[in-house]
Amino acid sequence: MRRRRARAYLTFGVASIRQRWWEAAVQVGVALLAMAVVGAGLVTASSVPASYAATKLRLNGPDLWVGTQSAAAPALYAEVARLSQVSATTPMYMVQSGVVRAGGKELPAAISPLPDTPPLVGSLTVAGGAWPAPDANVALLERGAAQSMGVGPGSDATVVGGGGSVGLRISAEVRDISHASYPLSTPALVYVTRSVWQALGGDAAATTARFGARIRDLSQLRATALAIRDLAPAGVPIAINDGALVVEGLQPLVLALEGFLVLFGLFGLVACLFFIVGTTRADLIRHARTLGILRATGWSLRQVRWLLMLQRGAPVLLGVLVGAVAAVALAGWMTDQVVQLMGLSAALDAAPLVLAGTGAVFLLAALAAVRLATRGFGRTSPGATLAAGYRQPPSRLAGSLEVGRGGIGPRLGTSLLLGRPGRTSTAVAVLLLGLVTVIFSVITEATLSSFGSEPSTWGYAYDWRVDYVKGLAPADAQHALDGTAGIAASLPVYDVNATIDGNRTDARFVTPAQDLLRFHLLTGRTIASDSEVLIGAGLAASTGLAPGRSVLLQVGSAPTTVLIAGVYRELDNLGQVLVGRDSLLLGLQPKATPAYFVVRLQPGADAAGVRSRLEQSVAGQFVVSPVSDLIAVPLGNVFQAVLLILGFGLAVVAGMVMFAMTMILADEHTFVIGILKAIGARRRQLAASLAWAAGLLIVPAVVLAVPAGILLTAALIAALSQVVGGVDVVLPVAALAIAIPIALLAPILGFAIPARAALAASPLEAIGMER
Repeated sequence: MRRRRARAYLTFGVASIRQRWWEAAVQVGVALLAMAVVGAGLVTASSVPASYAATKLRLNGPDLWVGTQSAAAPALYAEVARLSQVSATTPMYMVQSGVVRAGGKELPAAISPLPDTPPLVGSLTVAGGAWPAPDANVALLERGAAQSMGVGPGSDATVVGGGGSVGLRISAEVRDISHASYPLSTPALVYVTRSVWQALGGDAAATTARFGARIRDLSQLRATALAIRDLAPAGVPIAINDGALVVEGLQPLVLALEGFLVLFGLFGLVACLFFIVGTTRADLIRHARTLGILRATGWSLRQVRWLLMLQRGAPVLLGVLVGAVAAVALAGWMTDQVVQLMGLSAALDAAPLVLAGTGAVFLLAALAAVRLATRGFGRTSPGATLAAGYRQPPSRLAGSLEVGRGGIGPRLGTSLLLGRPGRTSTAVAVLLLGLVTVIFSVITEATLSSFGSEPSTWGYAYDWRVDYVKGLAPADAQHALDGTAGIAASLPVYDVNATIDGNRTDARFVTPAQDLLRFHLLTGRTIASDSEVLIGAGLAASTGLAPGRSVLLQVGSAPTTVLIAGVYRELDNLGQVLVGRDSLLLGLQPKATPAYFVVRLQPGADAAGVRSRLEQSVAGQFVVSPVSDLIAVPLGNVFQAVLLILGFGLAVVAGMVMFAMTMILADEHTFVIGILKAIGARRRQLAASLAWAAGLLIVPAVVLAVPAGILLTAALIAALSQVVGGVDVVLPVAALAIAIPIALLAPILGFAIPARAALAASPLEAIGMER
């Protein structure tokens, strides 16, 4: 019995799918897109930290990074290596501050000597080229900086360090898992051989040093970090970071990408559910006699529902399975694009669990949509269903020819829609959702394109960062900036080492009431006095500090109590920096000097001319880094590519769903048109009535969808910005003016194709189209 029933389910299901194959194709396509983008977003989010863990394991990378002054570094390095909790250390990298010039560009650089051979415990992996010989006149350039400057292995470069400058060749590009790729961390990383290091002044020219340590028991990571901190002499600054903080710093990017993908997928899923409801209700009318026969021969309402669930669930299941494969491919590509900024190799994580859960939710939602569509089916008797009585008779439509006011076109058009209130309401809902989806796609693509390319998103609300040779007095540097025509404003930025409640950190101090630096608050408020500070999201996560808490801030040997006013997200510094007013710093260290300056040009100024005049005024003692170069490497290309593909795909899906739903609605009117022809209605009158019906269906949908789409998209992006920060809604009026009419072609064609066929048929042929 069960085998016979299963065969009946399969026979009816296959017959229905073959008869209306394009409906099944739409369901497969929409489910595929929704599964692909939602699954890819969720898998990418878990794969980024997994990629760090996998790469660290492959490189035998360190668990902690220690940075301090170069003079104190050798002794501290020896003491850390003797700690019982430390199993191994990386080579010690002395660091000079300098400049790298290549490809017609220059960047501030952190220059370090390279071990003769790749170390047993390390952070470097060669991305292109080869590890050089110890005496070669070459350098290794961090991959992001190489891309920003447009150079690669074999390119010529000039490196300026504390003891002079050297012309050399770039032998390789490297990835460094201890840093995010330039420009997310500045300055650019340059590694040179021993001979070049000595030509640049050697260890005597180094200002800082850093090294990594492997920990035997990771449960003792924090305790070991505290033990290392206690080894540093009093007054000597020391910075200790877990390498995973690099991953945490880039989490806002991952969250943004994941959030937009999930939003896209949910829009696709909702469109799929509306389509399933509409087509299922249409099937109840189209196959009323068949369903009546089944019920009259003993099929229960539950069995009929299972049949309809099979017809709708099978295409959705196929779309989910293919979408899962697409999700793995998309997640792999996106993960690789994200983690390469951190020197990592992509490693997918938790994909089977995530995709299985997501697919199950989609399939259950589709079955629930069928259950919703058949909710009123059981109230019709088998006899009435067998007589096709489940559908509303067209007599009221014919009667509309004789009653009512106005022309026959609008009256009959309205009656055509009201004669199928269930189908019409579903079609309107699908039209609204489809248009909202197109609007969402256009606004989201413009917003995310801006997010990936606008300097202010990355904390840059200026045009240039200007580093100066330390032999130049800060007052003279500021005077040169103020006296150069074409510069609208300049701001000194103070970067120092500090501790906050015993936690070592970098601190940045800026002039109050300046807008050249932009901080996107996640929680709390802006700074209102010298006694208040902001902390980055990464620092807040690693220390547990929160707004409203009073903490002890110590810069050098001068302590003071400050209030944490808020937590901010700035991609440039990975959220690891404390920010306060420069008057607070100068009260603690009156002789503090700026680390660099930020500059905004006057509107329309010739940047090349201004730069030339500025450098001439100080005899070339400035290093000017345009913001357009600083933001050239981050994920803007990834965002744009993903959004272009998804936006186009989602718009196509919306068009397919609108086309299918309006086609179903118009197709059901062919029988009515045949009756109207038989009682004397003219072709012109019927064409006018169908045009009115299409207008009455589409125009209100547009009027409602445009403001609803804009407001809904703005609300969703605003909610995402609360988590990520800095995601400002962009409303592309011109793009919407083009996209909306193009999107309307789908429902217009969907309504026109069956209507044209019905108008061209004879009355008997039109009546015979009843199915």
